Amino acid sequence: MMKYIIIAIGFFAFSCNATKLIPKEKVIQSIKEVKYETWMEKLYETKNAAFERSSFYTITEYDKSNRVVLETEFAGGSKKRKTTSYVYNKKGDLLSEECIYVEPNYDTDNYLINYEYDYDKGNTLRSYLKKEYPDGARSWFIQRINLFQDTFLIESIVTDDTWDELQKHKSVYVYNNFGKLDSIKTYNEQQVLTGIEVYDYDENNILKSIFDYYLGHRIGDTYFEIFDDKGNIIESTYTAASGYHSSSVYKFNSEGHVVLDKNIHTDLTSQKIISTELFTTDYTYDEFGNWTKAVIQKDSTDHFTKLRIIEYH
Repeated sequence: MMKYIIIAIGFFAFSCNATKLIPKEKVIQSIKEVKYETWMEKLYETKNAAFERSSFYTITEYDKSNRVVLETEFAGGSKKRKTTSYVYNKKGDLLSEECIYVEPNYDTDNYLINYEYDYDKGNTLRSYLKKEYPDGARSWFIQRINLFQDTFLIESIVTDDTWDELQKHKSVYVYNNFGKLDSIKTYNEQQVLTGIEVYDYDENNILKSIFDYYLGHRIGDTYFEIFDDKGNIIESTYTAASGYHSSSVYKFNSEGHVVLDKNIHTDLTSQKIISTELFTTDYTYDEFGNWTKAVIQKDSTDHFTKLRIIEYH
């Protein structure tokens, strides 16, 4: 079973889904974002110089309905690293996505991901098909079919051809009486339970925590998240069967952006702390409430800066 989890301390996952920004008054046309080590800022005479000299930056383009239509990542100057395009129907529903990931060092080695969405006559999402082609040539693939019922995702079936043998597994989604996700159970091809996620809510049906337990190749690993009333993750812990443990605490500002991220990594076998990290972030916002600069400090020392140039329709 392959399962992707995004946490602050270490798991990496491909994510071709763009995040929309909702400006207070203006509709965004494009966002150009770069990240660099803060000490390099004195080398940049202009904002554009930060992008021209950076090894990595992104440009996200929006239509007048504030929908993402194209997302491009660059690796070194004008060399494209990944492009993701989005197509919508007349009602504004997403019909398809195509993500082409080009390895910076191998121009012929592409990672291609396609999404296709299917709706019924009432415009309710019935299913979507996701296919990944790690070699870009469609010779081996990862396929995910998600099935919906009354707008609820009820089953996800994955076929993975990237291993020595074809692998299949499915996830079943269960909801409570209020229509909130109660649990996700994952089964292998032999219908043996290999993992479970349990969602816990307070008396107002607001998500408070997620408990994730693996029964597959990482037997005994657990992942736990705690949320605030706005749905932000304020605490997360990961415990591996090997004895490795990590915990993270997050704080947010009134705009909903992370301003503090503290991580502690521990060896449970020896009960010794391996390392600690404290990240704090200071934001600068434009007149429409969208951040244009974020300065991140690590352990009270300037670490890196994120800079964004936002154009509006």
